[in-house]
Amino acid sequence: MKKLLLAAATVFLATTIWAKPAATISGTYLEVRSCDVYTGPCFSNAEMGSNGKEAILTWSIKEGAWQGVDLAGLSVIAVVCTKDTLGDIKYVQPRG
Repeated sequence: MKKLLLAAATVFLATTIWAKPAATISGTYLEVRSCDVYTGPCFSNAEMGSNGKEAILTWSIKEGAWQGVDLAGLSVIAVVCTKDTLGDIKYVQPRG
């Protein structure tokens, strides 16, 4: 039992020493999509792949850093166009 506790304590200390805090980035996110909003998001109003294929995504980062690079004040815009509705399951689950 003592060996098990010693092993658990060793693993705990090792992971705490080498663990890095998660990157914290805060700001404003806006997403605009080309879907009809009659009953809700694109995946629930029976568009059947006819709409919701385009999107504009914007980020305005107020504070934070990633891998030592300060991102405060950065604004990013992404324009996305796909052949299928963005709510389609193949865009939700990672490909493997």
